[in-house]
Amino acid sequence: MKKITLTLVALFVFLCHVNAQHSESKSLEKEKAETYLLKQGEITFTFQIENDNDLERLTRNMSLIHYDPSTKTVKAWANEAQFRSFENTNIPYSVPKSQNEVNEADIYDVRPLASRSAASTLTFPLSSYPTYAEYAQQMQDFEDDYPALVQKISIGTTGQGDKELLFVKISDNVSTDEKEPKLMFTSSMHGDEIAGYPMMLTLIDYILTVYSNTGHPDHNRVKNLVENTELWINPSANPDGTYHNSANNTSVVNARRGNGNNVDLNRNYPDNVAGPHDDGNAYQTETIAFMNFAEAHNFVISANFHGGTELVNYPFDNAYVSQYEHPDGDWFEHVGVEYATHAQTDANSGNSSSPTYNNKASYMTDDDDSNVFPSPGVTHGAEWYRVYGGRQDYMNFYHHCREITIELSDQKILQESLLDDYWYYNRDALLDYLTQGTYGFRGDVLDANTNNPIEGVKVTVVGHDNYGSEVYTDTHGDYYRPIKAGTYNLLFEAPCYQSVTVSGQTITDGSTVVLSDILLTPLTPGVPTGLNASGISTNSATLNWTATGSSYDLRYREVGNATWIDVLDLSTNSYNLTGLSLDTEYEFEVRSTCGTSSSAYSSAVTFTTQSVTYCAAQGNDFSDEFISRVQLNSIDNDSGAQGYSDFTNISTTLITGESYTITVTPEWTGSTYSEGYRVWIDYNKDGIFTTAERIMNLTPSTNNPVSSTFTIPSGTVMGSTRMRVAMQYNTRPAACGSFNYGEVEDYTINLFDGLLYSGNVWTPNAPTDLTGSKNVLVEDGTYNVNNSDVSMNNLTVKSGSIINVNKNSNVHVAGNITNYGELILNSDSNEFSSLIVDGSVSGDVKYNRHVTSNAGGNDIIAPPVSGESFTSFISNNTNILSNSGQTVYLFGPFEKPTNDYQLYSNVESATLDAAKGYRAASTDDGTFTFSGGVTTGSLTVPIIKTGVEFAKWNLIGNPYTSYIKLEDFLTANLNNLDAQSVAIYGYDANDSDGSVWTILNMAYSDNNPNTLIAPGQGFFVSSKNGGSNVSFTPSMRTTGTSDDFIQGRNSNLAHFILSMTSTDKVSNTHIYFKDNATLGLDIGYDAELFGETPSLYSIYSELTEAGQDLNMAIQSIGFDDVNGSTSIPIGINLLQGKQVSIGLQTTDLVYNVYLEDVVANTSTLLNTSNYNLTADTDVLGTGRFYLRFENETLSVAASNLDNILIYNNSELKEITIKGQLTEDTRFVLYDIQGREIIRKDLDTHHMINTINVSDYSKGIYLVQLESKSQTVSKKLIIR
Repeated sequence: MKKITLTLVALFVFLCHVNAQHSESKSLEKEKAETYLLKQGEITFTFQIENDNDLERLTRNMSLIHYDPSTKTVKAWANEAQFRSFENTNIPYSVPKSQNEVNEADIYDVRPLASRSAASTLTFPLSSYPTYAEYAQQMQDFEDDYPALVQKISIGTTGQGDKELLFVKISDNVSTDEKEPKLMFTSSMHGDEIAGYPMMLTLIDYILTVYSNTGHPDHNRVKNLVENTELWINPSANPDGTYHNSANNTSVVNARRGNGNNVDLNRNYPDNVAGPHDDGNAYQTETIAFMNFAEAHNFVISANFHGGTELVNYPFDNAYVSQYEHPDGDWFEHVGVEYATHAQTDANSGNSSSPTYNNKASYMTDDDDSNVFPSPGVTHGAEWYRVYGGRQDYMNFYHHCREITIELSDQKILQESLLDDYWYYNRDALLDYLTQGTYGFRGDVLDANTNNPIEGVKVTVVGHDNYGSEVYTDTHGDYYRPIKAGTYNLLFEAPCYQSVTVSGQTITDGSTVVLSDILLTPLTPGVPTGLNASGISTNSATLNWTATGSSYDLRYREVGNATWIDVLDLSTNSYNLTGLSLDTEYEFEVRSTCGTSSSAYSSAVTFTTQSVTYCAAQGNDFSDEFISRVQLNSIDNDSGAQGYSDFTNISTTLITGESYTITVTPEWTGSTYSEGYRVWIDYNKDGIFTTAERIMNLTPSTNNPVSSTFTIPSGTVMGSTRMRVAMQYNTRPAACGSFNYGEVEDYTINLFDGLLYSGNVWTPNAPTDLTGSKNVLVEDGTYNVNNSDVSMNNLTVKSGSIINVNKNSNVHVAGNITNYGELILNSDSNEFSSLIVDGSVSGDVKYNRHVTSNAGGNDIIAPPVSGESFTSFISNNTNILSNSGQTVYLFGPFEKPTNDYQLYSNVESATLDAAKGYRAASTDDGTFTFSGGVTTGSLTVPIIKTGVEFAKWNLIGNPYTSYIKLEDFLTANLNNLDAQSVAIYGYDANDSDGSVWTILNMAYSDNNPNTLIAPGQGFFVSSKNGGSNVSFTPSMRTTGTSDDFIQGRNSNLAHFILSMTSTDKVSNTHIYFKDNATLGLDIGYDAELFGETPSLYSIYSELTEAGQDLNMAIQSIGFDDVNGSTSIPIGINLLQGKQVSIGLQTTDLVYNVYLEDVVANTSTLLNTSNYNLTADTDVLGTGRFYLRFENETLSVAASNLDNILIYNNSELKEITIKGQLTEDTRFVLYDIQGREIIRKDLDTHHMINTINVSDYSKGIYLVQLESKSQTVSKKLIIR
């Protein structure tokens, strides 16, 4: 007994000791966790689970880093909120010091922080972690040192705002979007996994250095990449995390996984399995920047560099292979093994390499996918552990880019002394992976009729592709499809084109197969079929049809109604109709659209909305009492004696949150009796009158009348519903059934949540610029929007109602417009109202658009609404200028390829379409009324270069019912227009100011950043060779109060106007000054004259370098060129005997501007006086007049030969000498060895001399011009 007692005591003491140890250990881990959370805002910890299935729940609440199924041990990362949630599970955990802190002395063992200067110059290979300032400067240095190969591009700032997300783009024609595969590397989206950060910088330096060294043994491999691909490299995707808790962004010691908000960026992307925001966080600033970047670039392959283990991981991260796998899994396994094997080999070759480096036998041999794919160093994502919201799956599924994740190092933050080793382990593997992006099928897809490239063609490997593995053609119609060796059939398909299948295409690993051009034949839009309505409720229905076009127009109406309601420009073959009336039969039709062509509308399909059946109720005897009057809002109904009255044709609209009073008046035929009253509104429209829906509940009385006040509750179902009014003798009535004495009446209530206009009164208040979240209903009357900006969510205009938007007002609708009445926008010569709709518009809108300030004068316009037939248009606008019989109208488009204005007749069948420009003339200083659909989405307008005269000019216009920003339009279309005339050319109706054309380019918009293009404004743009597409996007839309191109206003411009004035004419040319502008063609900042050829009375300029014979209306030069030595050739066309004065019309320059006449040998300071010229003979072209700029007055005019232009015309194989020679001049050409090749006297009577050099090989030559007074020399490259 005693022995047993002693044993139990000993056991109790032991258990107490063990429990105390466990509690002490638990307390210690808790203390460490709190320390790291306080310091870093995040923690890495380990714990064990009982069941593998627990991983699914855990990965939704934190970021799993590693899972060992043999021990069921999980390594996880969490921010503070996620860790607090984990603590609630009461799972024991450990907090390893090695995973949560680093020692500065250990990390910075090459270049200690204390010994660094503020911003040191980096050396390569990079064996230290740069400060952020060093990193940013180095990225700039790459561009500065290799301007022909590198562009530094910022895709946005970080969340903290003091750092940028930087890429370098590397290509041999870096400023051009070439027909090449785009390849991407990006590192360290986890801010503490930074082995790839210095490695990417070293890789950039290596590529540029080796490409520039033709003798380097790796030159050919690098040359292939630089000259045949676009390389995009981002060394630091999360600099806020990398430089966390570093006051000056200098140290990585406190680097953390999360961004500035401590969100794991690699769980923050849309996920095709878990959906958006699976991590519970808004998309972070960095995430949005990368998503926008991926959307704008059609990447072929990509790699995302991390740390914490050493392996190559490939998709999918969110699905086990037992669920589904990427169709190109064999390709991923192949390139993954290639990368890992190459890295393994190089990690064991350090002793025999030059330079030598340390070996690591185990490098890139981790295999964490439970041997599902037994390849050392390669793992299938989800078999390792499952991740939702990762970037790898996002890029593969949503952007069809083959992205892998490469884990570079076991240590997340390597010691600096190891950085060189890891660079050499990975260098060749990195380059070989990029080279994989050049393999596979590739080719071009073209329009069979125009031979123009087609962007966005879906290229599918038949029977193979799934889960986003298909690819799409890029901007040049080019496609790139990496794939494992095999024989495949490829399907090419695009909306509005006949699909093409190419069969039996064989490819081997590591090879490129260029397919013949795929020619897709455009289809005539087919009439949609398969129309049906589903999900029909009392007030909505979903309409569907077969896909036959790129977009669709839908129209619907109540059966029997003569007016269709239009829903235009739908991008999908399904649409959800709302706001329908219950128990009503509707019909709808659909047509498809391809480009500017539309099919006929389909046959109509009908459907009927559901009805709600209400219970019957009535008074059986109404001889003594009945309801004689009901009053509620706009309902005021007198009635006679009935047991039941159906007044559902009488309605009123009530607003959520508003209070109303209902009044019921009884009438007795004889004695007065005590009556009880109840009134219900079926708020949830379920056909049942419940206690909660009673708005009057009065005990019996002889009061006359009786009233009750109520408030429409939130959560009410919007739309039409039933109100029941009941009166019963001596008791309160029930909602259903019959009773002996009294009456029941039913009415219709329209429930609405928002702002109501009825009876010329707003309830509860009128819309303002602050009511953007409110729905608006105009029930009756005319609502005038005058001198105000109003915002709203959804807008409904009832039949018979009018909204009239004054010229000085703007309406912004964040949701949709349903217009059964009239919505009218107005303008005059100076102001234009705007309507901006972010959703859709049902029903036509009218725009009274001002045309010209001169009766009978021409104007260029574009319909602000679209779809109206011309015959309807002329019937609504009697002020269109026409012949006496009104059979031909001065109205029509600028037709291609005849390149002339068309005149429409009175039987013209065309419709007036959005973004298409028209010449028009009116008989008065008034407006044209346009009626049609509102363009709310993006619009692409094809432009072409064809014909002889005006070949490149296309007449288009603003398609929106609002202003658009000039800067946004030009920026979006910078690469879509002819490089010599990236501008808009607007017609201003008279030439009193020097030209009938107002030319606005990027130089103008930079100096006038709020320049707007009015609604319905037409303008010319120029097409580049082969044609292009001009884009209009909703983001360009804005509001304003400016006029169109009809001039008469003043602007403060950072430029000057050189004006040539005679007694009856003025001609101007514009010179801008801008940082970084050149003396050659600056795309977007220089613009040719309209039609390219100057008139016989004109002044213009010519580019000084690399763009001769371009007659410029606008020229931009750099401030650095205001140096006294720069000459701007000025062209003047003037007939003999004409007298003109040349001067500065406006200027804000601090420089002196001189006009030099080399024939008269004069130099005139235009700041103080004009230059007067009488033409002794016809003056035509350039070569006589030049502009110079000086800080001080010139004392001596520049010598004649300094103004002579010398340039090589590689197409004609000749050297051109252009300018007025005032004395005998000799041309001498020397080769690079100094040997004289040509000697020839020039003709001083001609402005242009040419020397044939077709017999000479390409190379560098020296040209020398010799006169009696001067000798000038210039180097030329003959190609």
